[in-house]
Amino acid sequence: MDNENKQPDGVALLKKVIETNEATIEHYIMLMNSREDIIHMDQKIEQSLINLNATLDKSSRMLEVEEQKRQDFLLAIPKTIEAHLSEKAVGQLEQVEKKSPLFKTATYGIIGALLLSVLTTIGNVFFAKQWYTESLRSKTEIRQDILDEIKNNGQSLYRVVDYNQLYYNTELMNRWMKKNPKDAEKFLRFKDGYESR
Repeated sequence: MDNENKQPDGVALLKKVIETNEATIEHYIMLMNSREDIIHMDQKIEQSLINLNATLDKSSRMLEVEEQKRQDFLLAIPKTIEAHLSEKAVGQLEQVEKKSPLFKTATYGIIGALLLSVLTTIGNVFFAKQWYTESLRSKTEIRQDILDEIKNNGQSLYRVVDYNQLYYNTELMNRWMKKNPKDAEKFLRFKDGYESR
């Protein structure tokens, strides 16, 4: 019986070892597949980096070539351009040179006319200001002369409002005196006495 009891435990143990080994083998296979995938990806990345490096080298060489061509082109541009004029153009230039003194004279004439107009304007402003000042003084003197003449003739200037008020008061007094002759006599005596002082 003891042997029978040990056998099933041994078989169970053996089954358990086999199951563990199978699980380990499956896990190992999965790890191997993952490792192969990683190696494959590493190779792809390495190839991409090699291609990128080659592209960068090619671009760098192209830039150097482009810079060299640009420098060569700039050196090839002439610093001066030689002009070959036709006889007609040379003749026209000679005519312009002949007319040049006339042009200079006209230019000096225009500048002189401009300066003369500026001086004339300044003179006009000065004399206009002087005339205006004299005109104001003359008006003031004439006004004073007229006032003096009016005063010498025994006349005077009054404000219209004051004159109208005086005229109204005089008319009012005359009407009152016509309506009240007795009081008017007293008033006239008072007035004569007052004016005699």
